[in-house]
Amino acid sequence: MGAVLTQDRRRRRQSCVLFAAVCLASVARSGAAGVPPSGCTSIAAIPVAKSIQYGAGIQSIFVNFSGMGLGCADCHTSAMGTVFPSGGLDLDPVDTPSPYVNLINKPSFDAPELNLTYVVPGHP
Repeated sequence: MGAVLTQDRRRRRQSCVLFAAVCLASVARSGAAGVPPSGCTSIAAIPVAKSIQYGAGIQSIFVNFSGMGLGCADCHTSAMGTVFPSGGLDLDPVDTPSPYVNLINKPSFDAPELNLTYVVPGHP
């Protein structure tokens, strides 16, 4: 019985070693000499954007992140002052003050004891 168990372990170990070798070989072959895979477009010449336009880059996510008209503002709204927004954070662009004002340098409503701020400019 002990010999059969030992042979079974040996086969499993050999299978694992063979699998690892195949994986390493495929990884080594795919990254050979730093050559990008064919069909990729280089982004090396595209400048890094160091600023984001709030209206185009952020507010649109709050209103329609799903692409189907669903967004954070569906729950995070005061509905023109008639209800309390989810989490105390109003992201609806129709409400006053604007979501921008409600986010920048404002303390988190949910955990005031942690002294968290929603958005601090210049601190990603």
